[in-house]
Amino acid sequence: MSGLSDAIFANELAVQRASVPELRRLLPLLREAERELGKELGGWLKRQSPSDTYDRHRHRALFAQLHEVIEHAERKLGPALADDVTHQADHARQAAQAHLRDMVEAGSAQFEGAIRPLRIDVAAIMAEEQHTMLARMQSAAAKYSAETMADIHGKLALGVLRNETVDQMTSRLLQSTGLIKVLKARGADAVADGVADKMFRTAKWNAERIARTELVNAYAECQARELRAADREDPGWLMRWDAANDWRTCKWCYSLDKTTITPDGMFPGVGRLGARPHPPLHPCCRCSLVPWREEWSRSQRGRESLYEAA
Repeated sequence: MSGLSDAIFANELAVQRASVPELRRLLPLLREAERELGKELGGWLKRQSPSDTYDRHRHRALFAQLHEVIEHAERKLGPALADDVTHQADHARQAAQAHLRDMVEAGSAQFEGAIRPLRIDVAAIMAEEQHTMLARMQSAAAKYSAETMADIHGKLALGVLRNETVDQMTSRLLQSTGLIKVLKARGADAVADGVADKMFRTAKWNAERIARTELVNAYAECQARELRAADREDPGWLMRWDAANDWRTCKWCYSLDKTTITPDGMFPGVGRLGARPHPPLHPCCRCSLVPWREEWSRSQRGRESLYEAA
């Protein structure tokens, strides 16, 4: 089976696992991602630059996946959405969807790294406000309106569905949400260049901080859900806090390093920070969640004892 077929199959399973409310939130974002990629793909195909070959193939593969995911989601939501499930695919027809998929299949062996399944589960977390970090950051919650918060979550989920980098998500937030409206409203001559530059850098940092923090949170939430499911089938799984131990690690993250809890538990609060179900502990936290079992700890202690005896 090719890389594209594997990815499409994985996406179909993800759609089957997703709840109806999750798919209701994601379907407009999936359609928007497909629309954006359809426009971009036309530009890539026209330029035909040899240096763009990998990126063009990545765009083709992602576009083909999005088209299939939308069809699966619409079939699952059909009874719930009645007439609101028609897939408006003019751009897909223009791009010759069947031919496009054949091209991706033909290039799969050469560009295997360009074909990765969509992280539908991560995008679903991004689009669900109650599971995001932004809603729990009091200063951010006070700064942004509910409408802006929802817009931010939607743009982040859209970025995940398009396999964007943190830098690309940051640019998306700056360009399309309320994070930079204050700067735009003042106009080019309203403030001195230095002040405007500082405002832009502040807005860019805020956008990047949100993108990085929400990505860590969404991936950790998905991993926690998978560990809870695994523990139900094979009891004994634990969740372990893994701090990125270097000179940038804060004392609170360091204190949680290697702490283990049950999949349904909470990591203890540290300092003024309350208990957490998983990383991140704070904005731009670099900690991660890793699966663990108690027997691994015993095995590790045994190896350390043998080393000390030697």
